[in-house]
Amino acid sequence: MRQTWTGSKKQSIAANLGLGAALARIVVSVRIMLPVPDYHTIMARFGGRARLSVWQSSTRDGEPMVWEELTSTHISPPDLSRHNPFGLPVVSFTVHHFSFFKLVWDILSASLYEAKVGMSYFHPYISFSMMCQAFMDQGAGNRFGLEVICYRSDRRLPETANYRHRVGASLKPKLVRPGRILVRLRSQMFVADEEAGEDKEMAKEEPDFRGRDFEKQYACKFKVDTNVDRGTFGKVIVERIVKSNKDPLFEFNLNKTGMEADISPPVSNERWALIAMKELALSLQIMEGNNWKKCAQYIGFTKSEIKSKLQVFEPPLGQWGRQPRARQRWVVRLGDEHRCSHQGVRGVLYTRRSECQVGGFVFQYTPDPFMAMVNLYGNRGGTPEEFTQALYAVSRDLRINMSGLGGVHSKRSSSAGDGSPVSSHESGSKTAKRASWWTRRLFTRDSDSGEDTRPQITPRRPKSLVLALRSPAPHTKDSSHRGTKRSHLDNSDSSRHKSKGRKGSASKRRKFSEAAATDSSDEEANNEMTSATSELHRYSPHKLSDQELWQVTSRIVRKDWRNLGRTLGIDEPHLANLEHSYATTGFRECAYQMLLEWKGRKPRLCTVGELSRALRVEGMLDVAKHLLKVVESQDS
Repeated sequence: MRQTWTGSKKQSIAANLGLGAALARIVVSVRIMLPVPDYHTIMARFGGRARLSVWQSSTRDGEPMVWEELTSTHISPPDLSRHNPFGLPVVSFTVHHFSFFKLVWDILSASLYEAKVGMSYFHPYISFSMMCQAFMDQGAGNRFGLEVICYRSDRRLPETANYRHRVGASLKPKLVRPGRILVRLRSQMFVADEEAGEDKEMAKEEPDFRGRDFEKQYACKFKVDTNVDRGTFGKVIVERIVKSNKDPLFEFNLNKTGMEADISPPVSNERWALIAMKELALSLQIMEGNNWKKCAQYIGFTKSEIKSKLQVFEPPLGQWGRQPRARQRWVVRLGDEHRCSHQGVRGVLYTRRSECQVGGFVFQYTPDPFMAMVNLYGNRGGTPEEFTQALYAVSRDLRINMSGLGGVHSKRSSSAGDGSPVSSHESGSKTAKRASWWTRRLFTRDSDSGEDTRPQITPRRPKSLVLALRSPAPHTKDSSHRGTKRSHLDNSDSSRHKSKGRKGSASKRRKFSEAAATDSSDEEANNEMTSATSELHRYSPHKLSDQELWQVTSRIVRKDWRNLGRTLGIDEPHLANLEHSYATTGFRECAYQMLLEWKGRKPRLCTVGELSRALRVEGMLDVAKHLLKVVESQDS
């Protein structure tokens, strides 16, 4: 802000306008000049609807701002001259006391949000789409902890939470302006747990909300003889404080399902539904190997929960306490008849059993980790639809990863009765047997001709065959026998020397030609595998993450990102807004924001195949190759 002084007593005016001299009357008026960025752009876009207004806050330094609009009689028309010190259109007005000032546009907030120009001056009109959820946990008594989380609707709910069970949520997002947000609980069934340090009012304030996630925690306890096992037991009310008024934002009930107070969740009795869910997981290859762990992580289980709740239940502390410290480290011997199902034992296949006994210790294991995962997920508030979608999503990722390998995949089969996964050692041995069979087939000598029958160079040869060509031919008994016969036929020294010379030169020529053929076949095989991988990724449905999009933008040059945006279906006004908003940061940031805009508009089409197609249409082949490298590095 630039201040221009008028009058003759400049020194006394400057002294009276120091910090802390609020509301101090001055004899000579002071003219304030404020620049207006993007004035011409806003006027051209909104026309007569756009009107400037000046606001003042006659408060002391450090006090909350109290904004009041100045009358238009004190405001001069905008100075559109380019000769002013700012180089921008300037609005000037006259004041008679020290104040805080700001210049805003009086226009609809939705139009300003779409314009995305001069946003620093429109901060009071910005709104954020928010949602709200509540989680709780209850101990053995009547005390419980409750947590209310408010988060952006365009982002995922934070995975880490202090409490497991969801007891309430808002179904629809709502636009929330910056300011003071009040979160309070209301119920006649429970009160604040003052012994745990909770305030009696059970109301907590977010003093300066500016679009970021926040959470509030409460320590509560049910009243005497009113411990609710199931049903509604209270409300959550979220309000925005505007001066002395309260603008309601969210209001939803708190509802218990009966699982919040259980320390060890019971096994569900709906066996038919669980068996059908398990059969679906078997058909989607979720039960093979450790794929079920990926599914558990996808729906929100941490690694410690997978290890402690889905794999193994620790033995009672009494058993450990009675044993010496040295005996706690015993390991199962592989020569014993006992086969432990614990994964910490190396060399023993993973088989699901209920318990095992080693050295006097009884280890309790989860009989079926998948069933335990389904039960825990349902008890935490998950729905069958969400769990089924998670199964399909994990199965799709697994198929994409397997197709990206480009090798020969062994077919695994598992019966529906036991559900035991196939060992990776067995599948590896089958693949090795097939490779050795092809190697023997390629290098079998012909008994009639006595020469190697090498195959012709054909396209799409696996790498194992190319490497096998470099190894020398196996020495057989027939070839050694034929060599001894030829040596006995040549009796003279001269014929022996001539034959050796001819054989030596022929062998050198043969080795040279074989080396050249091997190098050319390596190049052809690599080129064909690269082209095959490119074709595979060109139609890949792999969804691109934000990190992958950021890495791709490192190869996009300044002039290409707008053309790529047009090919992806982003209209011209949004491209202009992105360039105007992020031009100072750099063109790479513009390209990244453009890709994020594309992902937000078309989340289903934000795949490797679609982006690769657009890059090839614009002739950006280097960026397309870099995209494939980024995806392969993420998969590995």
